[in-house]
Amino acid sequence: MLWMLFVVLSALMTALMVILDRFGIQGLDPVLALTIQMLIVNIFLVAICVTTIFYKGFDARTVIQPFFSWRGLSTIAAGIAGGISWIFYIFVLRYGPKTSVAFIPDQLSLVLTPLLASFFLREPLTASYIPSAIFIILGSWLTCL
Repeated sequence: MLWMLFVVLSALMTALMVILDRFGIQGLDPVLALTIQMLIVNIFLVAICVTTIFYKGFDARTVIQPFFSWRGLSTIAAGIAGGISWIFYIFVLRYGPKTSVAFIPDQLSLVLTPLLASFFLREPLTASYIPSAIFIILGSWLTCL
């Protein structure tokens, strides 16, 4: 059940990020704003990673090995896809008509993720997927009105 707490905290931080982003990018180049934000995120993550590695006991293989495996390459590809998604997201915030459109990419990813997972990972779609996807798409569309 601890994961539910993380869901709520993640959603809260995402909402706060959207509000702060919308305010912060006014008058700033969107790519520069994203670069600043990602620099802060990376500093934060490196600090956590270094602390965790030294806490568990440093082993160079733990740091280098992920770069030379299929899972590591998959993680790198996921990072590239995430970076590109952030670039598009910051443009949504910058050029979208109002703050409410900022969460549409997140909503639509809820529709696309199971579809892609069924195609690439051969995970079955559940019976509740179709009606859920329809409601999410309708909700996203209504948000734009």
